[in-house]
Amino acid sequence: MRGLFWLALVWAMAAGRPAAGAASAASPAPAGGEGGSTNRAPSRWAWRMAGETNADYQERVLPVTGADDQPIRLRNYHAATNATLARVVSFLRTNPVNLARFEPGKFVCTEYARALHNAAEAAGLRCALVTVQFEQGEGHSLNAFETTDQGLVYVDCTGSPGANTPAAEFDTFGYLKTGRPYGRLQLDLGLADPSGYERYELVTRMWTQGETEERYLSQAGRQLLAEDRALRAEEQRLQSQLQAAAGPAAALERQGRELAQRRAALDRRHAELTARQAKFEAHRRQWRLRIFHSNPAPVKGWRTWW
Repeated sequence: MRGLFWLALVWAMAAGRPAAGAASAASPAPAGGEGGSTNRAPSRWAWRMAGETNADYQERVLPVTGADDQPIRLRNYHAATNATLARVVSFLRTNPVNLARFEPGKFVCTEYARALHNAAEAAGLRCALVTVQFEQGEGHSLNAFETTDQGLVYVDCTGSPGANTPAAEFDTFGYLKTGRPYGRLQLDLGLADPSGYERYELVTRMWTQGETEERYLSQAGRQLLAEDRALRAEEQRLQSQLQAAAGPAAALERQGRELAQRRAALDRRHAELTARQAKFEAHRRQWRLRIFHSNPAPVKGWRTWW
């Protein structure tokens, strides 16, 4: 019997899991830092449920809790490998994780990151979960992929409660830099440089310009509308006076010419504002809407969990 026990133990060790009745030692947490390690850190097996098999993946339990205060469990599939950026983006565009509803206390950033990680690994894409600390306020969770052509890229599919932004806009690249705010860009905007913080800064400037222009157009439009209403009222009064022949004809004609000049000037301003509005709409189509993050504080650091 003793020989059979040792034979079973040797077989279990060769298979990469503890023998029945043997405790599974927790592996040390991987060193993180900026970018973290791109090598799969030693994983910890979670105990199996009855009838469940881990033939295709290892389950790693992180010292990170979700909205339910339970440890986050990642499934690292043995067949998952690093892929090209194009393949990662194709997966993100078709995966529905970003469509999940953000619910404080129930489904937040850790749940998005865990769901995307497990879905990516099941699809054959090696993926990591990343935890971010800020200089103040709550932390954040997102994902990372080590692409074969663009290196390490961060991805964030976390939605926003009550946002008017379409859910598809929350498929984004994440941009991390110590001492700077965390940034997100929609996939189309980030493809030019999915990992360089400078790309995020460039798009941020474009967003700021667009938002400044939008405020101007809104204010100018209201002003133009108010002037148009006032001018229409004067034109109607003049028309009534002309019909009633109330007042000297020369004075009414002079007033009519003045109103016509003001109307022509107002029409020119309206045409200019319409053209400027069209340029703004083109700008907004190109640069999309700003994706805000709930914590604007500078990033203190992050850890990458493979």
